[in-house]
Parts: sequence; C-alpha cells; structure tokens
Amino acid sequence: MTRSGSRHRLGLIALVLAGAAGCAAPARSADSGPDPAAGQGFRARALIKAHHEATLSSEIAGRIVKMPRREGETFKKNDRLVEFDCNWFVANQAASRANLRHAQARLDGLEALLARRSTGTLDVALARADVDKARAELQSTALTVERCVIGAPFSGRVVELKAHPFESVAQGAPLLTILDDGEPDVAMVVPASWLTWLHPEQSFSLAIDETLGSHAGKITRIGAQIDPVSQTVTVYGTVSNTAQDLVPGMSGTASFAQPGVSSPGHTQP
Repeated sequence: MTRSGSRHRLGLIALVLAGAAGCAAPARSADSGPDPAAGQGFRARALIKAHHEATLSSEIAGRIVKMPRREGETFKKNDRLVEFDCNWFVANQAASRANLRHAQARLDGLEALLARRSTGTLDVALARADVDKARAELQSTALTVERCVIGAPFSGRVVELKAHPFESVAQGAPLLTILDDGEPDVAMVVPASWLTWLHPEQSFSLAIDETLGSHAGKITRIGAQIDPVSQTVTVYGTVSNTAQDLVPGMSGTASFAQPGVSSPGHTQP
C-alpha cells in the first residue's frame, strides 16, 4: 500500500469507528446510527473521491510558454494544459529529417553502383544501417516535439498549479494536479461481518454532510483485504453527480437496507 493510500485508509477507519463500526456492536449509542436488529438498516461513514486524479509532470526540460487553465477551472479531454517553447526541438527535428535524406540518397547511389558491380555489398549494408539510424533519430526528435504540449488525459478541473508560464523546468518536474469531476467514487470502511450480505451492485443512499443533499448510489467493488486489527474492509461505490455538487473530500453517511430489503428509492438486485 502506498503512503497516500495508507493515510486515506486511516482517515476512513477514523470515520467508521465513530459510526459504521458501531453497527456491528451489540450495544449502541444514540449517535452511532440505526440499529440493524431494530429494522432500521445499516449505516457507514463515506468519503467522496475523484474517479481519476493525477499530477502531470514535464517529459522534457524547457521553458513554459502557456498554462491556460488556473486552479478551479474546468477543461475537456485533450485540451492543452501546458505548452513549452519548442523552437530548439523543432530545429533538431528538421536536422534529423535532413540527415535521413542524406543517408537515403547515399544508399540509393551505392545500390545503383552495386547493380553495376562497382561497389561491394558491405558498403551497401553499412549505408542501409545509416538510413535506419537516421530514421530512428528522426522518430526520436518527433516524439520530443510531441512532448512540447501536454494534453488533458480526461475531462475535469485543475486542483493546483505547481509551475507557471515563463518558468524553466527540468525533466520530470511536476506541473499541475488535476482531477476528474464527473461521477465520483465513494469509499466506505465497513465491518468485515457485512460481507455476509454486502455485494457489488447493491444500492445505498448517501447523505452529504456539507450540502445536506442526498444521492442514490450502488456498490461497484469490494476491497481485496480485511484489516486484521480493526476487522474492517473498504468498499467502493459510485453516485450520480449530475448537479455537480459533489466535490472530492466531502464526507457523509451511506445507508443500506437490511439484507433482502430494498433501500428507499432503490431496487435490490
């Protein structure tokens, strides 16, 4: 597990200890949620996460000329997020193209001489190798030119700019952090005993603390490992975000119907 993944799980476990873990305990406090034995369903604390989140880094060393999006602004997939000064790389590409023409012309001449038996096969083989080398160098410079522009891998929003226009950055330097603001993921840490009835495609309702709004969701996958200390497991779901009111980092309470009973507004698979 990565360090960020460990912090995420610890945060969820802290949430569940206040609520969802209590769902599995015989004795419950007034604030620990409905009692399943009393027919009031199961509840778990939930955390909203972006479906995709990434920090884009520079694949070349160079000077930034454009970063058209600022923090909080939206973008579409393949939109240009970063542009570098590419004049030097374009010049290298032109030189590589000229080298390829030179090597190809030399090969053509030697092949013509070989047809007249005026040169040896070794000279032709070496010239052919020079053509292959020049073609590979041209391909390399073309790939470098492509890296002068960084496009968005998905639609979303800018979280943080880590560099700015007119700055020169090294190869591998972080440039900006972005996230997908479409359908978010919902992460919940629940008692492992729930696995006797909890399954993918199971519906739940999610009440958001920050907005007091309610959303319908369903379980998409269940974590691969149970925590041996807390006897909990992380489950993941998805909810509709058509109103665009869900922001990664929000938290809330997910409510599940009793096993075999449909949640309000949902159909049990």
